[in-house]
Amino acid sequence: MKIEINNLCKSYGNKEVLKNVDLQINEGMFGLLGPNGAGKTTLMRVLTTLINKNSGDAKINGIDIANKDKIRGIVGYLPQDFSMYPSMKVYEAMDYIAVLCEINNKNERKTIIEDLLCKVNLENNMKTKIKVLSGGMRRRLGIAQAMINNPKVLIIDEPTVGLDPEERVRFRNMLRDFSDEKIVILSTHIVEDIEFTCENMAVLKSGKIVYKGKVNEFIKDANGHVWSILVKKNQLEEIKDKYNIISTVADGDKYRVKFIADSKPFENAVIITPNMEDAYMKVVKEA
Repeated sequence: MKIEINNLCKSYGNKEVLKNVDLQINEGMFGLLGPNGAGKTTLMRVLTTLINKNSGDAKINGIDIANKDKIRGIVGYLPQDFSMYPSMKVYEAMDYIAVLCEINNKNERKTIIEDLLCKVNLENNMKTKIKVLSGGMRRRLGIAQAMINNPKVLIIDEPTVGLDPEERVRFRNMLRDFSDEKIVILSTHIVEDIEFTCENMAVLKSGKIVYKGKVNEFIKDANGHVWSILVKKNQLEEIKDKYNIISTVADGDKYRVKFIADSKPFENAVIITPNMEDAYMKVVKEA
């Protein structure tokens, strides 16, 4: 399995949302990271054939995305704003989607649905109406419906929004297991979702790819650029004016500031080992 994207562009009127996007995505978990409004959802919607590109090329397993029927037969999608018929019960909704996916054997549908609802921890809610599910439970149902036709490519937009920490870990593990011999694209602005699940990633900012490569290399690239310093309140503005601030935490009557600099900026500044969030802030602020 492979996804190839070359010089992909998408505009809405005069606004360029995707600008010459180039990516190759292979089997396994792939993370697409970026701030809100970066163009992540637009890219996902182009790949799932829900909207048309303006120019460029994209192929999934050698199939051009212009061939919508074939693409939809191999791609599962969970949009950021997922909704289903509120008066339907969970099992009824899944059964309805299974029929739409042309799973015509009733017993086969039952086996698939029960297995998926168990994986997403909704096995005790099969008779619950969707309108009374919590936000996190609806999100879990969304992932189950995206997987119902056992797609070769699973594209998920902000999958862990509304989930508690325990559920988030469950989904990370589930998606990682599902990605064996398949492609799972995880589009999110939550850094740790990608750090703990993906080997390869890209960062999208203002419609442009500003990083693509391995997650561990992404973090290594920030080595030597992340600093910490303890300062008085009246010194904060000087640092904010000159450097990209990652975080500011009160420490007694002073502030512990983490910021980005190419070399040691102050005598009492201490270099620190970057984490995924530090690396992301560095790339986004400098792009």
